[in-house]
Amino acid sequence: MTRLPNGRVAAALVAVVLSSSCGGDGKCKAGSTEPSCNPQPTLRIESTGPQLSAPVGGTVEARVLVREETIRTGPTPKANVSVTFAVASGGGSVPVGPVTTNAEGIARISWTLGTDAASAQTLTAGVSSSVSTNVSANATALGVVLLVQPSDQAQCGIALPRQPSLKVQSVGQDVQRAGIVVGGRLTGASGGLIGTLTATTGSNGIATFTDLGFACPGDCAL
Repeated sequence: MTRLPNGRVAAALVAVVLSSSCGGDGKCKAGSTEPSCNPQPTLRIESTGPQLSAPVGGTVEARVLVREETIRTGPTPKANVSVTFAVASGGGSVPVGPVTTNAEGIARISWTLGTDAASAQTLTAGVSSSVSTNVSANATALGVVLLVQPSDQAQCGIALPRQPSLKVQSVGQDVQRAGIVVGGRLTGASGGLIGTLTATTGSNGIATFTDLGFACPGDCAL
């Protein structure tokens, strides 16, 4: 039997090693330890869910999706990943501490928006310094609608017999939230107001003044 030169023997051995890791067609076999057949997975994170919107100071649910991706598997939801949320702009707040993704790769958190409708409302959500995304929301301004008119006849220095009552709204929708402070101011006359000049909404979003009155002669308007 004729022996192959050493160079040809080495080439044949290399071919055997390669065929044990990959198929004859160059595809990876199950259980292969070749680096090219087992690339490191990549984590990706993105905002998910509907567009977020609430009145200033209101709350929304922010959601992000975390997926793991390899060349062989493509992106798949990744459970049990810690996601850290932080307010990036607009004020507001989120609970302290990371949130763990569920079986669908979703991490969700309650986000209280800031109180300035003109400011962009943005969160950052990340699993590391290099894997993060932004979540945005729209904060709508508050307004008031008069429910109960104040008395049309009043004496200077005495509380109005009928106190005004107002309902808080945002973009035409009632805002049923306690703790919103509504203030009164005088228009159309000199002088001023007496009594408690602010009223605070109850859980129904309605604020009623208690002892508001005029400290001015003549016609006055709130």
